[in-house]
Amino acid sequence: MLMLIGVGFLTALKLCVQARHTFYPSRRAAIAPGLGFWIQLIQSRKRDMLRSCDYKKCKSILLPQITDRRGRLVFAEVVEHIPFLVKRVFAISDVPVGESRGRHAHREQKQFLMMLSGSCNIMIDEGAGALMEALDMARALYVPARVWLELSHFAPGSICLVLASDRFDEADYVRDYSEFEQLVGASPRMGA
Repeated sequence: MLMLIGVGFLTALKLCVQARHTFYPSRRAAIAPGLGFWIQLIQSRKRDMLRSCDYKKCKSILLPQITDRRGRLVFAEVVEHIPFLVKRVFAISDVPVGESRGRHAHREQKQFLMMLSGSCNIMIDEGAGALMEALDMARALYVPARVWLELSHFAPGSICLVLASDRFDEADYVRDYSEFEQLVGASPRMGA
């Protein structure tokens, strides 16, 4: 039985390495002799699993990618990756060094953030303390209502695309952190 599992794994490994060569023909020599690809894949999956456990409401999403000689295609689909119907789209770009965006929460609106170019850091506060997440083209972030966000440390040339569940409504914004704490019933954060 163990032998069959081992043979099945090796066959699957061989097929995946062959498929990987199709997408990365110039790397064939570097990938074929070792299992570097599999080690990186397993390590990234472990990191993804740990990240997904850090949040109670938000969801870090590894976006599907197709890479070949023509470049990289990253995509997200409503229902599969975006858990709401999109009613508004906007982009954040040209953020000067040292500046941040966001610094608010929404009462009802949900958001889906993804980088079209570059990267940034996102401070996420669900009411029980803040966590920092790096966002790049490979990863998106689903943010439900009543989560405080602050985007900072934008790499030069970064573009962050934000998909929202509703049209702009100033009354939906919570721009005062004390009001956010009251809204979510959080204990005050240190230094605030």
